[in-house]
Amino acid sequence: MPRGERPIDTDDEVLSQFAGDLRRLREKAGSPPYRELGKRAHYSAGTLSDAASGRKLPTLAVTLAYVRACDGPVTEWDRKWHDVAAEPARRRLAAPAAAEPPYLGLAPSGQGDAGRFFGREDVVDLLLDRLATEHLLVVAGPSGSGKTSLLRVGLERSGRPVAFLRPEQEPLAEWAARLAPSRTS
Repeated sequence: MPRGERPIDTDDEVLSQFAGDLRRLREKAGSPPYRELGKRAHYSAGTLSDAASGRKLPTLAVTLAYVRACDGPVTEWDRKWHDVAAEPARRRLAAPAAAEPPYLGLAPSGQGDAGRFFGREDVVDLLLDRLATEHLLVVAGPSGSGKTSLLRVGLERSGRPVAFLRPEQEPLAEWAARLAPSRTS
């Protein structure tokens, strides 16, 4: 005697309805065991059982083979499958826009991101104190550690000029050329 089907296990109402409709179609066909249904559909019993489980949307090919094996209306099920497959996209479009994330990832912050720049005021104060007595301050650190954000948002907010220099083939020559105009002022 074949064991009974497990309950449909999904929180997705549309997918649950689809799986339930597949099960009802099988009942209308006389509730053939999945092994028998598999022979008719040319898919394994497990694949067909999964199609009606509600865990995920089966492929269109599996769905239509299931329907044919149960002598169901193929055209109607083709449309139904496409409606269910389009549902997640409709939900995403109907959902309210997500709030702007507070963290930009590895993208550097700019002046427009000042509202996101918080918790580093002590580092900005330390740099400003050092700049009060030093003419040149170098900020270095590993990639992604927030150096550019610290300078662009933290120090530029103070009104101090900030120059961004990246090592080139001739870093000292590049730096000398970039810093030379500031020595005359």
